[in-house]
Amino acid sequence: PGRSEAMESVLIYTYDYESEGGLELKKAITKHTGKDVAWCEKGDYIHVANKGTIICWGKIAGPPNKVPFSTRILNSWHGNHIKVNKLRAFEAMDSALVATVPFTTSLGNATSWLAQGHTVVCRHKVGSQDSKGIEVVVPTKTFLGRNKLDLPSCKLYTQYIPHAREFRVHCTQLYFIDGLEKKKLPTGNPHIFHQDHGLFCRDGVIIPQVAINAAKQAVQACGLDFGAVDLLWKDQKPYILEVNTAPGLLASEANNYAKAFSKHGYV
Repeated sequence: PGRSEAMESVLIYTYDYESEGGLELKKAITKHTGKDVAWCEKGDYIHVANKGTIICWGKIAGPPNKVPFSTRILNSWHGNHIKVNKLRAFEAMDSALVATVPFTTSLGNATSWLAQGHTVVCRHKVGSQDSKGIEVVVPTKTFLGRNKLDLPSCKLYTQYIPHAREFRVHCTQLYFIDGLEKKKLPTGNPHIFHQDHGLFCRDGVIIPQVAINAAKQAVQACGLDFGAVDLLWKDQKPYILEVNTAPGLLASEANNYAKAFSKHGYV
């Protein structure tokens, strides 16, 4: 009550001026709230200071000018700083007892996984997107029938979970927003989902509540307000893969975000 028109306005503060998901969210929030929603790429700091709510959309640094204490910031630059580095995010989730895929920075530990017959995902880059810098090592047998123990040195190793379903859960720390199942196509890498070689499916998909709860906990552990959480589901257990803060959104998904943000007082 009593907030000025400027303070009631919303700014989507993004890393990518052409982000289709962010632009869909901009339209949806305007539609559902009637509020003015501004659009600001990193480096363009005009009108940042007089916004009531700033929504940080993806990997960005904070603006150099001071943001008023009264401004609400969703997915602060600090939270994005944790999320954008996969090792930092895994460590934050592990500290909060969130169920992630098994991970390690130790070549010895990863080699032990390989010896036990596990496929190992080697990440040479911990801050990359779209599966860049990933090398998948599948156990292979030597002439004597033992597993070859040949792994590259890299920054992060994760254990591949075979025969698992993969979901994307859009949520805040407290509320479910939307959910889909990710399915690989035969033309793609069988170990890694990529949107160019996969499908996001909605019809008939029921995401277990345990998985949804784990997604909410992952968002909270990373210090975020919302996110699109990618996770695996096998043997009634969730395994968090990552939290996305600038996910691709269809108009229907953006509408679900806007409805949730408006209903629960985020914007």
